[in-house]
Formats: sequence, C-alpha cells, structure tokens
Amino acid sequence: MAHACSLFLALVLAVVLAPVAGAEERVVLDSPAAVKKALRHRDAAVRLAAARAAAGFQDHLLTTPLIKLLEDKELPVREAAVEALAGREAKRDRKSAAVGLAARIAPLEKDESSKAELLLVVQALHDLAEESTIKALLDVDVNDDREIVKARALAVANVPSAEAIERLLQLGSQGRRRTGWVAIARDALRYATGAQVKGGADAWRQWWRDAEADFSFEAAAKRRADKREAKRRKAERTEEARRKQEEKRRQREERKRRREEEQDEGED
Repeated sequence: MAHACSLFLALVLAVVLAPVAGAEERVVLDSPAAVKKALRHRDAAVRLAAARAAAGFQDHLLTTPLIKLLEDKELPVREAAVEALAGREAKRDRKSAAVGLAARIAPLEKDESSKAELLLVVQALHDLAEESTIKALLDVDVNDDREIVKARALAVANVPSAEAIERLLQLGSQGRRRTGWVAIARDALRYATGAQVKGGADAWRQWWRDAEADFSFEAAAKRRADKREAKRRKAERTEEARRKQEEKRRQREERKRRREEEQDEGED
C-alpha cells in the first residue's frame, strides 16, 4: 500500500518546470533514469520534486544519488531524500541507505538548530532497522537531549538482533548517571522484546540471560510492525473523524450565514 501511494506521488510530480536562462525547462520524472538525472539538477525545486518522486521507484540507480542529497544545501531537499531512503526495499539498497543516513548523525547532533532533521534521520534508521547503524545510534555522548536519546534508543530497539538488546542493556546501566536514561532504556527494551520486566538494568540483564536462547526476533519484529500499523490506522480514523466534524461545523456556519443574509434581505 505504501509503495502504491509513493508511486502515485511520483506520477503526480512527473513534470516540473524549472527556470533556465530566462526560459522554462520541462523536466519529466517518469522513469528512474529521469529521476536520477533530476536529483543532480541545479534548481532546488527540481531536486526536491525528484527526491519525492524517487520514493515511488525502487531502483538501485537512485540510492547513491539520494544519499548525496543528504548534504544538499536546501533543507526540504534533504528531508525528501531522507524519506525516500527510508522506503528502500531491496536488501543492498537498505544497507547503503542506512550507512548514508547513519553518517549524518554526527554532524547533525552538534547543531541544536538541526534537531528536527536529526529526528527525521533517526526515524528513517528505525524504519530501515539495519544492524550496522546500532553504534552510531547509541553514541549519545555528544547530544544527550532526552527526546533525541529516546528516538535513538527506539531505533535500535527495532533492529532484530542480539547486539541491539545488548547495547540497550548497556544504555540502561549507563543511564544510572544520566537523568531519565534508565526509563528510556527500559521502554526501548519493552518495545524490542515485548517483555514487562520489573526492576532496573540488572533485572533486565538477568531476564535476557534466561530468554536469549529461545527469543524470536522475527516474532518480535512482527509484533512491533502490527502495533505500528494499528496505531497508524487509529490515527487515520481520528483524522477522518476530525475532518467530518470540521465539515459539519463549516456547514452549520454556512447555514447560519445564509439565514442571516435572508433575514437582512427581508428587513430591507
């Protein structure tokens, strides 16, 4: 479904008009090759449209150009590239995308004004769930903003590997010296495993010693995916209900306005 929506978006953005020497250049984004070329276009509007269109094409040709756009001078272009990379499906493309995104953590976390972009990158790494990104995600000594630490811990928790659990256990132990980190590690471990362990880092470590041999990472990943899907559907229903209420309110105001106009006309 997500891929179909992305493809629809790509088709919607299939034609872009870019200013070229006082005229307009017609850029058609109807194929991976065309999108790849447009990702390097001198005009930021074209690069932005191409990055958004790239989300609809699962082609290996697009991964490297999208990674290069992570350092584009325009924020919207970088954001579109992050979202396109987060949706890569082929194994080698996911690995490459994860490496490219993980490399952005260090420069972004040093700049407080880049917090929103950093969180977007971390969310993309969460969705890719690649083991190679664990170290970069949990190297949190530079920026210990609790919101960022929580997002990074949850991204690690979504990686289906024993190393992810071990690193979260270490975060829990490390958290004894940082305000709120113990709770962050606990919540991430619950998200990763589905277990409800009472106690702190030592209790979790003992639980993992007992559970590791028979633990199913595949089942845990499916549980997380199912919960995210249920949350997404709930959000959609809530938004639909909000839109309906807003439409009813608009209609009431429109009827009221018409009645007032009719009354004014009658008085005249």
